[in-house]
Amino acid sequence: MVLNGRNGKSTYVKNMITMGKYNKYWDNFSHSLYNQYINIKNQHLQEDILPDIDISEITEMLETKSIILYNDNENTFQHVIECLMSFCQHNEIQAEQCAIIVDTKGKCSVKTGSVDELKPIASVLLKQGLTVEIE
Repeated sequence: MVLNGRNGKSTYVKNMITMGKYNKYWDNFSHSLYNQYINIKNQHLQEDILPDIDISEITEMLETKSIILYNDNENTFQHVIECLMSFCQHNEIQAEQCAIIVDTKGKCSVKTGSVDELKPIASVLLKQGLTVEIE
């Protein structure tokens, strides 16, 4: 440390004291800038990531729905069983039980999941001639 100045005070010490005064202002200024930056960043994130999302759409997507198979007089047990095994991933026993329930009760839930998962399956079952609905 080099001693310069009057009364043996060092320039280094004077500079540190002076810097201490300004550091207080700099710290307040830098914290203020940082807070403004974070606020702007968060605002842009919300605008970019969450543009006008309807909560009911999110709820609908997350809700568990079912494909309901209805009884009709056009499809055979065997056709219904084959469709359930092929498109709903039922084993043979599950498919037979669903076919019996549909025949006796008039309807049966054959697959559950989100609407996005069920739409393509229901579409294929409809193309196969089955009467289905997502509820």
